[in-house]
Amino acid sequence: MTASRPKQLEALFEQVCDLTTIEREEVLDRECADETTLRLKVEELLAAMYASELSGIASPVRQLASLQSAVLPAPSRLSPGSYVDRYRVVREIGRGATGTVYEGENERIHSRVAIKVLHADRCADPCAAERFVDEARVVNIIDHANIVRVHDIGQLDSGPAYIVMEFLDGEPLGPSALDHGLQPTLKASVFARQIASALAAAHARGIIHRDLKPANVLLIRDPETLLGERVKLLDFGLAKLSAALRRPEAGVSDEHMIAGTPTYMSPEQCKGDPVSGRSDVYSLGVMLYELLVGEPPFRSCSTARLFALHREEPPPLLHEQLPRVPRALSALVAQMLRKRPYDRPSMEQVARRLDRLIHAHASGQLSSLSALPAPCLADGSGPATMLLGPRETRIMRAWPRLWRLGHHLSRHALRLLSAMRRRRGRSR
Repeated sequence: MTASRPKQLEALFEQVCDLTTIEREEVLDRECADETTLRLKVEELLAAMYASELSGIASPVRQLASLQSAVLPAPSRLSPGSYVDRYRVVREIGRGATGTVYEGENERIHSRVAIKVLHADRCADPCAAERFVDEARVVNIIDHANIVRVHDIGQLDSGPAYIVMEFLDGEPLGPSALDHGLQPTLKASVFARQIASALAAAHARGIIHRDLKPANVLLIRDPETLLGERVKLLDFGLAKLSAALRRPEAGVSDEHMIAGTPTYMSPEQCKGDPVSGRSDVYSLGVMLYELLVGEPPFRSCSTARLFALHREEPPPLLHEQLPRVPRALSALVAQMLRKRPYDRPSMEQVARRLDRLIHAHASGQLSSLSALPAPCLADGSGPATMLLGPRETRIMRAWPRLWRLGHHLSRHALRLLSAMRRRRGRSR
């Protein structure tokens, strides 16, 4: 950080700390257009301010001098061929706001892993370091097939923490994922159902993702599923944990912090209000809408304007944008995008309703699956279960038996009716 940057940080923080959310975002959009790091520092100070208001600790304005005095090193980079514990670094995969991800290899057993290393400048922020550790912890607490698994956590000799995760070779979930294969509405419903199932499991454990977006959902090949693809949910770095899951040494909860990606943030996130699992429901509704239409329901170059749209403007109806979309799916997305959290369904209810919609496709009410062999849909094995879910798979497996039973009973009833008519005729 150059000598002028602390003064710039102090001036900008003092300028925005007393503004409303909309006014603050307008100033940050204008002053930090090409200064992502500066904006992140201001937002961290704002988060600390919210925490201080809740806990009564000293105001971050009085702590600013000590924060500025720390010389923050540039993000550390690992070179190919170097080692992180027993893993050899192969290449850099990507870089985000909190860390850099590398492909690694365990040379003893020839297994590939992903290694996420916390940026060195984030190590100076205790909250960022805590969230990084919590990210490694919570994904294994959930333990779901559609959530990336974490194998290990450690610290480099140079200081930054790292997480070792399963390596996923795939692409972020986007509209292009619907270009091939089954009918787009069906594929989008299946992908959304997998995400909803993973998040329902997270919510049941007291974990709210808070940063659901296409970049955090990876689509990978999986021949065990009917579609040949599976989604994997990533990056729980902004997750909100219930009181039971928070570590005793952790700091004040940051539930009032404005965190997330503006395009996919719920109205309550945009206001800085406390969030529940229904905030993730809203974000999933935005993602499902974008997956089918090709663009999100709300767009703006201004973050402040985008926040206002999320809070106040009704989203366009899905079936008005795409008449071919079933009204049941359009109605579900509309309910997921309602402004008030308690007007939205829970994530478990979303998963069940998507199950029913997928079952409508599979049972012949829609023709998208008519070319599939019947055993794939009715034998109760892996592919059908992955598509429909175990409850609907059991219904389909029982349907042929129910049909045969009904057919047998109807034939028996007809025989009895004929016998009664014959007796009546003889008595006359």
